[in-house]
Amino acid sequence: MKVLATYAEEPSEVAPIHRQLLFGGGKVKTHQKGEYAVIATSYGNGKVVLFGPHPEYSTWLNISSSPRDNIKEGVSWRGKWYLWVGGDETSFDYNWWMLRRAIAWVSNKMSDDAIKEIN
Repeated sequence: MKVLATYAEEPSEVAPIHRQLLFGGGKVKTHQKGEYAVIATSYGNGKVVLFGPHPEYSTWLNISSSPRDNIKEGVSWRGKWYLWVGGDETSFDYNWWMLRRAIAWVSNKMSDDAIKEIN
C-alpha cells in the first residue's frame, strides 16, 4: 500500500460540523488530522485507489492564517450552515488531475512508479 496524501488539518477545527437538533445537536468531533487521505494498493489482479471525502471539490488559496476568518456561519430551518469566504477559489477542475491520474493508473495506462505522493 502506498500513502499518497494525509490530512493536514482537523476538519472539525477548521469548519465545524454540527449534528441536527433532532439528534441532540452539538459539534461533531473529527479525528482525521495526520490520517490517510489517499492510498493506492493492489487487490487480487487489480489496482485500487481510495480517496477521502470529495477530492473533486474546489479548494482555496491565499487564505487567512486563521481558517476561522474564512468561515461565515448562520442558522436556517435545517440547522447550522457554513460558507467559505475570502481567499482565491481554484477552478472547478483544479483537483481533478488526481482523479484522472488514479483512473489511468488503475486501468494500466501508466506505470506503477507514476503514481506518487501528492504534495
